[in-house]
Amino acid sequence: MILFLDTTYIFPYAGVDLYNNGQKVWDAEDLENLMSLEHKLLYCDLSLFEIYAKCLKLSIKGQLSANLEDIQSNLVSLSRSKRFTQIQFLPNSIDQEFLQELRKIHTDTFDCILLYLAVGFADYFITMDETLKETVFSSVFCMNWIASHNKSFQILVKETNFHTV
Repeated sequence: MILFLDTTYIFPYAGVDLYNNGQKVWDAEDLENLMSLEHKLLYCDLSLFEIYAKCLKLSIKGQLSANLEDIQSNLVSLSRSKRFTQIQFLPNSIDQEFLQELRKIHTDTFDCILLYLAVGFADYFITMDETLKETVFSSVFCMNWIASHNKSFQILVKETNFHTV
């Protein structure tokens, strides 16, 4: 199985666990469990930028317990990891019509790009963003485009048990 990971799922590799209202959402142990499975794990190089940018913002606000140098080092380590495959974002290879239509109905440009790449490279896109899945499923254009490019493609939201995938 080929899983394309939304940025959220690789945050712990940078040394940052994710919490929402004090509740753990996804942490290093969860990521280690995922990495122990036989699935092929993909992510986009843009996710490295997104993680660093978000951590920088949190650091400036005094809301980041991790050290930025450690985060940077961990991101370099991720980019060299044999356990993950990095997919490069190349703007000249993007189907602009699909990306524009998706961006019209979903506000996060990174999510739109990652989903687009996932359709081309993976069986599943793994995300924490429920609205992305709802948005895609509500668009006939998006559903038709995805079906024409990858009939078996699925979006999994807030998935933590990858033994069933």
